[in-house]
Amino acid sequence: MSQSQTALVVDDDEGLAQIVAVILRMEGFDVRTADNGVHGFAAYFRNPTDWVVTDIQMPELDGLEMMQCIRAINPRVKTIYMSGEVERYQAALEREAVKFAVRVLCKPFTRSNLVEKIVGDACDGKSSSTSPGPAHSSKEAS
Repeated sequence: MSQSQTALVVDDDEGLAQIVAVILRMEGFDVRTADNGVHGFAAYFRNPTDWVVTDIQMPELDGLEMMQCIRAINPRVKTIYMSGEVERYQAALEREAVKFAVRVLCKPFTRSNLVEKIVGDACDGKSSSTSPGPAHSSKEAS
């Protein structure tokens, strides 16, 4: 990457958010974290990022609702949704993928799954959407 990419990681599972943040920092990203959708939106509003990596199911404001708010500010923000229940959100994710740069990671996922989704795109300069179908699920530890 010629210029440092920025990412906001939003997950109510603080441990997972920190793991994702560490992986992205190792790949050269400037990363911030938030513990729910309300805090995630506030963090983005204060300081927009290139990427938002978010859990879908969270208290107060879920990841899909949070991204609707964020896209009112920046419809071009790249997004990775993380979920252990992708099938439950399949229809909503498909609608998102038609309009926006969206990636989906099924929990549990590996470090390489995350790097593949975000770093490959950032290095290539792409902003295209990908299918929200079941993505690289693995039982390997992150």
